[in-house]
Amino acid sequence: MLKLVQCVPNFSEGRDRAKVEAIVGAIRQASGVVVLDVEMDSDHNRCVITFAGPPESTLEGAFLGAKKAVEIIDLRIHKGEHPRMGAVDVIPFTPLFGVTMLECVELSKKLGDRLARELELPVYLYALSAQKPERENLASVLKGEFEGLREVLGKDAGRDPDFGPASIHPTAGAVAVGAREHIINFNVNLKSRDLELAEAIAKTIRASGGGLPYVRAKGIDLKAQGAVQISTVLTNYPVTGLKTVYEKIRDQARGAGISIESSELIGMVPSRALENFAVEELKATVFNPQSQILENRLIELLVGQVRASMDIFWPAALKTFCEALAKPDPIPGGGSASAALGAIGLSLVIKTTLIQQRKNAGAPTAGEVSSRLNAALELLAGWKEEFLILAQEDSLGYQKVVEAYRIPKTDPVRVNEIQNALKYACQAPLKGLHLGLQCMTRLVSIEGLIGPNLMSDFKVGLRSLASCCHGAKENVLINLGSINDESYRSRILGETEALISRLNEFGSR
Repeated sequence: MLKLVQCVPNFSEGRDRAKVEAIVGAIRQASGVVVLDVEMDSDHNRCVITFAGPPESTLEGAFLGAKKAVEIIDLRIHKGEHPRMGAVDVIPFTPLFGVTMLECVELSKKLGDRLARELELPVYLYALSAQKPERENLASVLKGEFEGLREVLGKDAGRDPDFGPASIHPTAGAVAVGAREHIINFNVNLKSRDLELAEAIAKTIRASGGGLPYVRAKGIDLKAQGAVQISTVLTNYPVTGLKTVYEKIRDQARGAGISIESSELIGMVPSRALENFAVEELKATVFNPQSQILENRLIELLVGQVRASMDIFWPAALKTFCEALAKPDPIPGGGSASAALGAIGLSLVIKTTLIQQRKNAGAPTAGEVSSRLNAALELLAGWKEEFLILAQEDSLGYQKVVEAYRIPKTDPVRVNEIQNALKYACQAPLKGLHLGLQCMTRLVSIEGLIGPNLMSDFKVGLRSLASCCHGAKENVLINLGSINDESYRSRILGETEALISRLNEFGSR
């Protein structure tokens, strides 16, 4: 079976092309690896290299690239706008074909151990590989950057790495390694030199400031271009996409009497991220769909291999998932099955909504109805992707609990690690419960727009979502039962019961 993993390491060098080419050359030494894209940014003084291949080949390519970066990059003299803590700063793995997220998590741990042993780097596991909740967010790991981390390592146990020495590498710093979904690096340049304005806009749109969900943002001074930039990272683009981010920045800038100069898509972009949003609307500069859209480049890897349509083979895919659930293994379990029910329910509703739109074509009220259904479809598509992610996150939560219980009973950190893991394991099903109720509320609001011939499928979708919510509740409760923190238990239990009470108000729709 074909297995492909994508790796997108970020290196702290974006001005010296010879050094970047040396790193790319090192990565290409790994058998089976194909380099898909190389991006250099002088202002950020950073390069992003995208490559793909079989899991072990990709791991080898990541290691060889990191080794070369350690040899030729000295962070003591490195300056750039982008936060950084290492010569090879971040190494994320993302599943492409035939590989699960759990396998990518294991791949990241294997690489982290090797980087620590062979290159003497402090290694932090982040994103879905994080061993501590606070390290899921990359910004938390990078806090203080190279200079700040150099001062606290060995003094603050909370900053100790997951692998390697509790001391900074003198020239190469430290590295974050993890598994994650596809993200998009998207920068918007303003016709202004006002850095305070850029920082203010960034603060209003980033998730941590109460802005757009799944968005990180930072204001940057592009001195060489005589402009300022809002540098963003979209970590869940089906929920918050390019159009939403662009329009939010545009509106904020207009309010200050400023317009957008241009925007930049950094690295490769999944084609779904560009659906319903023309590149021209972004004012993107130097964008080449053939080389920057991920799926287009992956075709080069798959020449000679015909991938059959899922319309023909969906029964086999369903059988595979059911067989995985039926095995006497803990993963996937009820939490993943509940999230899958949410995705299935939304998929059915999406189908009925699309068919209804087709039926409405030409009707006197088609415009108004179509507008409401289109608004719903945009949300439903994003929510479906969220449920698919939650199905994987639930399995990761269980894995963290298992690993915590494997810590020797004599180790003083064991109890705390178990409690942290149990709290982490509560999060995916709790998110699923919130999301399921949000979906139900939205669907009930458009139920009257669906014709009687489609209502059976629509109601199967609704009831699948209701089952998803009740399943999520059970998975929250099973983890809460072993948590000692009474305040946390009381808060989460109250939140869960309130959500189920609201769900019950929908009755047997």
